[in-house]
Amino acid sequence: MSHREQITKERPERTHAGVAAPVPSTRREGLRDAQAKQTRARVLESAVACIDELGIARASSNEIARRAGMTWGAIQHHFGSREDLLLSVIEANFSELESNVRNAAVVGGTTLERVQALADLLWDYCSDVRFRVSIEILLDLRRDPAGSDLVAQRLSDANDSMGAMWDEICVQALDLPSDPTIARILFGAARGFALTRHVNAGRNSFTQERALLVQLLAGAIEHRTDPAPRQIPGTPALRAPST
Repeated sequence: MSHREQITKERPERTHAGVAAPVPSTRREGLRDAQAKQTRARVLESAVACIDELGIARASSNEIARRAGMTWGAIQHHFGSREDLLLSVIEANFSELESNVRNAAVVGGTTLERVQALADLLWDYCSDVRFRVSIEILLDLRRDPAGSDLVAQRLSDANDSMGAMWDEICVQALDLPSDPTIARILFGAARGFALTRHVNAGRNSFTQERALLVQLLAGAIEHRTDPAPRQIPGTPALRAPST
């Protein structure tokens, strides 16, 4: 190969006007999609940080845009309305938290150890800033009289998906028949403890309370022979209400 041929081969393809040939449309679309994904992620992160610091009432659309280094009009191009942005925050938060939970291993030789591992996983989940922010958004959107049926449906879908996930994980971790009772008790307690800790500025981790709950649930699981409620020693028997 001559020196001239080598130079010609190494140069980018050019048009007759000496301008580089256009990038193929599929490549341009790929670059735009990647940039849009990065932009959306930056906006979602800014929204979470803003709501966590200021609260949902003071986290204005313009403040979220300022933190993201964008205009509110540019954010609307990616998300639509403020309501759509907040719903996207919830869905992205739950999706990422769900991925983290599913990648975590719940192991242990005894029932007590497995319940403890599951309780610790739930505590980490509910203590995450993204969970707290999502709960704050949920409460705000649910009491908004202008909320649409579509918003209500998206909120319901997110809640159902989260509940189904924890039921599935409990069944697998504790080797139990599908019964949402244990999952609901663990999740409800972890959520309550985590939100109370947040309200009290992190002054209490409820370590003793969570340990006691784990012991009680592990004991109930080991002694349960059927899905019907069983009387705990020292407590009054439950009676059916009279009609």
